[in-house]
Amino acid sequence: MRIPTYTAGSQMTSEAPGRSFRARANAQPFVQQAQAQSAVTGAVIGQAAEFTAMRYKAARQTQLSEKLLAGEESLREEADRLSKIQTGKLGSVFNEGGPEDKGLWSQSTKSVREKLLSDVTDLETRRILNDRFGQMELTQRFSLRNTIDSKITAANAAARTETLNRGASAIAGGSDIATLSLTLQNIGVDSIQLAELKLGNPSALKRQEYAMLYNGVTGAVQNYVFSSPSRTEAVEGLRKAERERDPTFAGAGQYAYAALNMLSVEDRAKILSSVVQTSRFIDAPTLEEKKNQQLVEAGITSFVEQVDVTTALLEGGADVPLEDLQRLQQAGSNFAELAPDKAQAIGAALADLTTFSNLKDDLNEYGSPAAVAQVVRNAFEGAYSGDPGSADTRADLRAAEFARNYQKKMIETLQNDPMSWVVSAKAVEVGPVNITAEAFERGETGIAQRAIAAKTASAFYGTPVPLFTNRQALDMVTEMKKMGL
Repeated sequence: MRIPTYTAGSQMTSEAPGRSFRARANAQPFVQQAQAQSAVTGAVIGQAAEFTAMRYKAARQTQLSEKLLAGEESLREEADRLSKIQTGKLGSVFNEGGPEDKGLWSQSTKSVREKLLSDVTDLETRRILNDRFGQMELTQRFSLRNTIDSKITAANAAARTETLNRGASAIAGGSDIATLSLTLQNIGVDSIQLAELKLGNPSALKRQEYAMLYNGVTGAVQNYVFSSPSRTEAVEGLRKAERERDPTFAGAGQYAYAALNMLSVEDRAKILSSVVQTSRFIDAPTLEEKKNQQLVEAGITSFVEQVDVTTALLEGGADVPLEDLQRLQQAGSNFAELAPDKAQAIGAALADLTTFSNLKDDLNEYGSPAAVAQVVRNAFEGAYSGDPGSADTRADLRAAEFARNYQKKMIETLQNDPMSWVVSAKAVEVGPVNITAEAFERGETGIAQRAIAAKTASAFYGTPVPLFTNRQALDMVTEMKKMGL
């Protein structure tokens, strides 16, 4: 039997039961308002998160900058310190021949890195610092490596030079061929080691060995020749032994001859030629001796000229400072020792100078024209009365001649510029004059005293003497023009 079914025609609804459709509220505005509030809150939270992230990055960048600057400075200081390490410890900087991390540079940079990271807790900052520090360390390491390599090269070159110099000195100062051979062997071993270490070109090292041998042999030949009683005979013996190829001609120079034969023929001839020339030069009068002799002769000529100038001053009645006379005396004594053949003439010139100075003082004090004329006559009469061949007579004649020259200059000066002679001879006291405007205002011209001196001098010398010298008169005219007079 078939049971009939019933299908309802209703549908589910969200409407509240019992209310009409028009009376129910619309929920959409409330939903939109809630969504808007949620968006604002999300934006605020997003901005806050972004600001926090920026602050974190800024703080991390500041710490990075400070740490990187400190790290770079520390690396530079360590590189500078290690670049100045002692020459013998250069290999320890990078632990040459061993693990590089055991070297001083690796240990120093490790310590710097650890100190740099000691207070850094942020993982990202530590990562960046490690990367950047590695780059800076690599830069400083290459720079330091270049410096160390240059120093090692220089140290090896200096050591090689010292080794070669010592080898040359040993050969030059040697006395037997066995020692010379041992020296060459040691130098050869040093060359082999340098070549194996790539510190020198084998051909260049061999040339250095030969140059060392050449220098040493040159020294050995020179030592033998220059220590021989006769340098010329010693070098001639070596030259003959070389020419005849017979060592017996070398005499006591067997070591020098044997050393020479380790060189090429051209170099042997070069050394012997040089030593021959040097020996002849030394045995002959030296250029220095000739030069010294020329200097002495030039000095004596200058000394004579100074004596003549001083004599002329004395003949003019002028005073010559005592220190100048003493200086001439000392110079004359020195030249007399250097040129014994001229000592007598120098001594006579100095004696004359003393005589002239004393005679000038006497003539100035009592030397009116009449008195001076009498002195001249007496001087020549006394000189001519003596033995013409004696030194005293010649000295008297020179004194008489000085007095006559003094007389001529006195007469000439009294005629042309009388006051200048009075001032120079000092037989009459003459004070200074001052013709400036200020001196006239103060009444301190000194003209009154000068007038008295001129009057006294006129009576003493028997000729009119003006108040001023020619030079003073010209100066006075110039001064008056300046004053508008």
